[in-house]
Amino acid sequence: MAEIKLEDFNEELAKAANLFTPKKIKQIQFPILKFYEGTSKYRIFNEGKATDGSLIGRYRSLSYKKAREAKGRQTGYKDLEFFGDLRRSLTVGTNGDEFVFGFATDKGRLIGQYQETQTGKEIWSPTSSEIKDINKLLAKEITKCLKSAF
Repeated sequence: MAEIKLEDFNEELAKAANLFTPKKIKQIQFPILKFYEGTSKYRIFNEGKATDGSLIGRYRSLSYKKAREAKGRQTGYKDLEFFGDLRRSLTVGTNGDEFVFGFATDKGRLIGQYQETQTGKEIWSPTSSEIKDINKLLAKEITKCLKSAF
């Protein structure tokens, strides 16, 4: 049986801790946020679903429905997509030295807030399923880092 000395363990543990430098954290954070960007955009803009999994709502205005149909857009449920500006505004960006996910424009943020107020539903927060998927991906990335240290 191999003998592990306390000094050796402490040395290996220090190597592992060095893996999680701010630079490495950003290298893990960016792809995870991009993964979330894709899953949340699909849920919101393709499926028209709120954070709780229910439909965001229905288009009520007949004139707006006609305008959507004239542009080849569906009208069966609210998907918050017309020209694509809101979808493009919701993105991964930076805030100082940190990667963040949110609206890139004030207009997008205001429309997003308005939609949550109008529908009475949380739309922009992750679902429990999305959180589980993010945590799985995060665990996988952390495991890769730890394996490379030992």
